[in-house]
Amino acid sequence: MKVVLDTNVLISGIFFSGPPGRILAAWADGRFELVASVEVLAEYRRVAERLQKKFPSIDINAILDPITRETRIVEDDGLVAGRLTGRTRLYWLNPRYFARKELNDYLRRLAVPETELTARIEGLRKRASSSRKRPRRP
Repeated sequence: MKVVLDTNVLISGIFFSGPPGRILAAWADGRFELVASVEVLAEYRRVAERLQKKFPSIDINAILDPITRETRIVEDDGLVAGRLTGRTRLYWLNPRYFARKELNDYLRRLAVPETELTARIEGLRKRASSSRKRPRRP
């Protein structure tokens, strides 16, 4: 399984315990593979270095160096292409990727909202708004 870790999850796993720590332990046990872009890896390091000032006893290099070494870079697979525009890196599916059309079709199907779920959510909203009979006290 390939996983992209949000910076908050990774940093919380390094500096604190709880579910983010268990996620990092699962990665260390080889239960999934980390995938990220070069910019995300740089963000991991930048945020960790800021927090290390508050927690000097934690050696972030001992943790981030193996993560950086073993993380699969998305641009290397050829599926994703990217370019820098100002300070922002834009990503898109590589137009020369062999299965681009099929992947685009799949992603479009995922983006279509589920009508049944949308109807249930709307019904819950109506019930919640109609259940209140009088205004709340100030």
